[in-house]
Amino acid sequence: MDQLFNSDKPIHSKDYDRFDRYKFANRIAETIAKRNTQDGLVVGLYGIWGEGKSSVLNMIENDLVTKNDILLVKFNPWRFKDEDTLILNFFKNLSSVLDRELNSQKELIGKILKDYGNITSILGLDLTKVGETMSDASLDTLKGRVNKFLQESSKKVVIIIDDIDRLDKQELFALFKLIKLTADFTKTYYILSFDDDMVASAIGERYAEGNKSAGHNFLEKIIQVPLRIPQALPNSLLNYTFELLNDILRINNIDLKEKSSEVGYQISKNIILRIKTPRLAIRYANSLAFLIPLLSGEVNISDLILFEGLKLFYPQFYDFIKHNPEYFIESYENIYKRGTDDKKKEGRVGKGNFTPNLSQHRA
Repeated sequence: MDQLFNSDKPIHSKDYDRFDRYKFANRIAETIAKRNTQDGLVVGLYGIWGEGKSSVLNMIENDLVTKNDILLVKFNPWRFKDEDTLILNFFKNLSSVLDRELNSQKELIGKILKDYGNITSILGLDLTKVGETMSDASLDTLKGRVNKFLQESSKKVVIIIDDIDRLDKQELFALFKLIKLTADFTKTYYILSFDDDMVASAIGERYAEGNKSAGHNFLEKIIQVPLRIPQALPNSLLNYTFELLNDILRINNIDLKEKSSEVGYQISKNIILRIKTPRLAIRYANSLAFLIPLLSGEVNISDLILFEGLKLFYPQFYDFIKHNPEYFIESYENIYKRGTDDKKKEGRVGKGNFTPNLSQHRA
C-alpha cells in the first residue's frame, strides 16, 4: 500500500537532495578537512524552521565521516537543564571519541572525569545528580587536561549540535556558555544549527539593550563563521508540491480532468508564494491527504485543494469567507436584492432613492 502521509524527516544522503544543497554542504566539509591550523572554529548554520538545516548537517557529516583525520561528535543538549550537568556530559561525549583515538595514553579522559563529580552521575545513566560539583578552578583544570589530549591527537574533532532553536531560554544560556568556554580547544570545530533570529530574540534579553539586536551582537562574539543555507528555488518547491499532490490524487484514484490546469495555475500563481520551505509543502500535502479521503464524493476536490491552501497560507481571507459565505455561494443579484428588501423593511429606504455602493462588493 502506498504511503498516504509524507514525513518531513531530514535526508541522510546526497542522493535524496531535491533542493541542490549538497554542493553547499560539501564545501563546508572540504573547508574543514583541508584547513591546516591548530586553531578551532565555530560555524553557525542559519535557516528558518523547516528550511532543511538538519538535512544539510547530515550531508556534511556523511562527507566528514569518510575523512581519516576527523573525529565526529554529535552532542544533544536537550536533556540537561543544569549547567554543570551539561558541561560534564559534553566532556563525556568528547572523551568517548578521544578515548578510542588515544587508547595508548596512560591516562584516559574518562578516568580524568572521575575526579570531577559523582562517578555514577557522570558515567552512568543518572545524569540529574551532578548539581554544583564543579568549581571554576576544577573546570579550568579539566578543560586544560582535555585540551592537552586534543593537542596530542593527530586528528581534528568536529562537534555537531542541531536544533538549538528548540531549547528553552535557560538551556540556550547554558549551551552558549559551554561553547564560549571550549571554543578555543585545539583543532576543534563546532557546527551549530539554528534559526538565528529566534535564538537572538530568546537570549537578547540578558545582554545590553535586552532586545533581539543585543542577541545578534552576542551571537557575533560566539559564531566565527555565520552561514545561511541556500533557499530552495521557487521552481523546485513548486515541482515538489505538485509531486506530493499528484501522489495523493493517484492514491485516491482521483482525476481532476479539465480542472487540473486551472488548479495548477492557481497553485503556481498564489499558493506557492507562501510555500517558502519544503516542510510547508509537506504540511499542505498532508492536510489534503487527510481531507480528500474523508470528503471524497461530498465536495468538489478542485475547490478543496485550493480552499485548503487558502486556509493554511491566507488565514485572514479564509476567515472572511467562513464568516461571509453569502458572497461566495449566492449570486450578486440575490445579495443586492436581499439587502434592498431588508432596508425597505426597516423603513430606511424610500422607493427610488437608494443607490447601492458597488465598491464594497468588488473583489
